[in-house]
This record gives sequence, structure tokens and C-alpha cells, in this order.
Amino acid sequence: MSSFGLADSKIQVATGSSGRIVRVEADLKSKSDKGPAPTERQRAEQAISAKLAELAHTDVNQVSINDVGPSWGHEITAKAERALVIFLLLITLYISLRFEWKMAVAAIAALVHDIVVTAGIYSLSGFQVTPRP
Repeated sequence: MSSFGLADSKIQVATGSSGRIVRVEADLKSKSDKGPAPTERQRAEQAISAKLAELAHTDVNQVSINDVGPSWGHEITAKAERALVIFLLLITLYISLRFEWKMAVAAIAALVHDIVVTAGIYSLSGFQVTPRP
């Protein structure tokens, strides 16, 4: 992959019941932050697909390219936030119905306290919560 300027790419080979799958993780961005122009990127993708197909002794149509960008991350973040809000509303409703009102207020206050303390620890430590590369 170094011939395509992708020396830092990660390659995984998995063998299963459907055959062998080769997964290549690479960043097609150029030295600038904006990345290559669309036509330049398409040419790079086609060249990489052709080379991978040649190395795997298979047809170019068997090679697929998946792009994960910032819009995907934004979509996942929005879904996680929505799920968290719904979860907290349901927990609050359950606690309100299950406990006496004084105990329900105390339990909800404890829940809010735990969330604030946990978020504060992550914020103060600078620890980022991200999926493993």
C-alpha cells in the first residue's frame, strides 16, 4: 500500500465459511486537511481496488470500498444522545411510580449526582471515550 502513499494502512485477513476476507483500513486524505479532490479520490480508489484484486487473484467487482466520515460520527452521536434522554425519562418515570414521592426525589437526585460526577471525572481527566481503532 506504500506505493499509493498509504504506508500507515492496517491490513486484516479473516478466513470464514464464506472464504477469505481481506480488510484494509487506510486514510485517503492528502497532506492537506481537505483531502483529495473528488475525481482524484475516485482515481485513487479505483487504482487501489485494482491492485487489491490483482493481489487477491480475484475480479475487481469483488473489491468493495466503504467510507466512514464525520457525518457517520455525527449520526451515531445524535442517536446515542437520543437514546440516553429516552432512557433517563423512562428511569425517572419508573422511579416516580415505584417509590414514594420523597424516596423518588432522592433516587432521581442520586441518579443526577452520579451522572454529573462521572461526566466531571472524564472532563477533568481529559480521557476521551472513543471506539478502539
